[in-house]
Amino acid sequence: MGFGREWWTNLYPYTKNLDMLYCPDRNEGDDTRQPLGGSLVLHLNRYSGYGYNWGPVGWRGGGLLGAQQADVQRGRSSYIPGVSLASIQFPAGMFAFGDTYDTPRQTIGIGFAGDTWTGIGNQSLRHSAGRFNFAFVDGHAKGVKMQAGYLQSGFSGNLIMVADPELGKTAYCANPDAPLFQSPWSPDEMGYPDGGPCGGAVQFYKSNLPSCTAMSHRGSDNCLFND
Repeated sequence: MGFGREWWTNLYPYTKNLDMLYCPDRNEGDDTRQPLGGSLVLHLNRYSGYGYNWGPVGWRGGGLLGAQQADVQRGRSSYIPGVSLASIQFPAGMFAFGDTYDTPRQTIGIGFAGDTWTGIGNQSLRHSAGRFNFAFVDGHAKGVKMQAGYLQSGFSGNLIMVADPELGKTAYCANPDAPLFQSPWSPDEMGYPDGGPCGGAVQFYKSNLPSCTAMSHRGSDNCLFND
């Protein structure tokens, strides 16, 4: 992942099925191709409906992927490592995959998940006004209420995150207390303090962003919808 391979590419040898990657309520997007090995190339004809848990904020890690690291040995500037199952403190409270509006990058991060969302208010999120489907690390799945908003530094000026701050402490994080530091290769301007704990991101935005109003505008305001 991050260098021409997405999570669904690695799962394909086990699932042998690409149709399961499509969400019936998500029909936008371009052709996406991923190399599987040799001459075999997998082909999605639109964006997948589901993303992988990279962590809550930008490329800082914290989720099922760690922070970017230098990769001089392989002749490239950086790579994004995975994390071990043993390092996950709350597998029943942590997302593995879930609904997203992200592009072929396909993540559920707070600043990524609203990339192609063009709605106004939580009521315009898909699946019963934003009850997104998530598969948790322990294997169970359920619908989770989400909250949208505008964030200038989010992709397309949006953010989408867990509405419940208690779930937000563990949802994106292998270790909720682990510090999230800015990536020197992919810095972000999402406002979350450098070195802040992974499990504090959802509450940070809830505490620091005002409510969106009819005068709020995507791309120029930072706010949360409370409808």
